[in-house]
Amino acid sequence: QSEGANNAYWDNRDSCILMVGSSSSVDYMVSNFHGGANDMCVIKTDKNGLLKWAKCYGDYSDELGISITKGRDSGYVILGTTFDGNNPPTPHINQQDAWAFDINKNGDERANKIFGSVMYEWASSVVPFKNMFLFTGFTNATITPFTEGFCTSFHGEGDIFLTYMDYWPASIMPIVLPSPKLHLSPNPTKGKVRVEFPLSNNQSIISIIDNSGKEIFHQILEPHTDYLDINVKGWTKGSFIIQWQNIDGIKLHEKLITF
Repeated sequence: QSEGANNAYWDNRDSCILMVGSSSSVDYMVSNFHGGANDMCVIKTDKNGLLKWAKCYGDYSDELGISITKGRDSGYVILGTTFDGNNPPTPHINQQDAWAFDINKNGDERANKIFGSVMYEWASSVVPFKNMFLFTGFTNATITPFTEGFCTSFHGEGDIFLTYMDYWPASIMPIVLPSPKLHLSPNPTKGKVRVEFPLSNNQSIISIIDNSGKEIFHQILEPHTDYLDINVKGWTKGSFIIQWQNIDGIKLHEKLITF
């Protein structure tokens, strides 16, 4: 059948070479092929290129191994992308997700984790970072919904994602997001005020309400607008409520003081 290599890693712990990619082989050189179009595949050789082992990881959907690095002990951590097939045995989040594997020095699987959003992810790299592992890639996840705190923000057609994952168990660390809020500067003010709000991929509306409950300012904001400068010079001294809302249902408000 066929193999393809995407990345290689030199392991100075035992002077060996690790190559990660994909395979559709079921012959004697490659073991553990799960079916489907391709599996992630890792090939380990000594420094002279003599084969030690070649093993596959995945299920009967389509997988592609992208990156590999050393684990805390003598093993390795693999990162790849999985393309969902027809009801694969391993639960997928969407049709294209990131998939990480922890293996020992002999290539035996010890743990694995599929992670991503309800949109599409393309894995890129895994590196050790502060006693854990940092996974990178591309996502087109929109601002909602996210899975397991996968993504904290989204800025346009596609973003780079960073996922910080522990070693045992191989699970994504929970992410505590700050509550979104409006930022007014300066406040109090007698001239202009800048209103900063969360970046929205869709239209949003900003309005200002006076003490009597009357709307005195209203403006529709184009997608990807994250601030607006408003001239309040000559307004009545006192307090006003600035309200912002997008079509995703997020509503924010903040008090503005004029003098």
